[in-house]
Amino acid sequence: MAKMEERAKREEEAFDRAPLTKLEKKKMKHLKKSRNGLLGLTDSFYDEIKSLPIGEPVSGQSENFENGGTGSKQQKKRKAIV
Repeated sequence: MAKMEERAKREEEAFDRAPLTKLEKKKMKHLKKSRNGLLGLTDSFYDEIKSLPIGEPVSGQSENFENGGTGSKQQKKRKAIV
């Protein structure tokens, strides 16, 4: 990210736009699409919801939380871009 800030300063000083390389485009795309490890934050949240004494689950709603909506599809693993 420091490189991007430095690049922005140079572009601002020169009043022009420097083209991005393919590697830089891939890194930016990966940062935009990645979940940045935030997916694990919801795991404990659903455990806490299950422990609440609300009563009986309505039409099996708690099972949907456990499943995560992935079904039987396997997700493709992405290669880490460094």
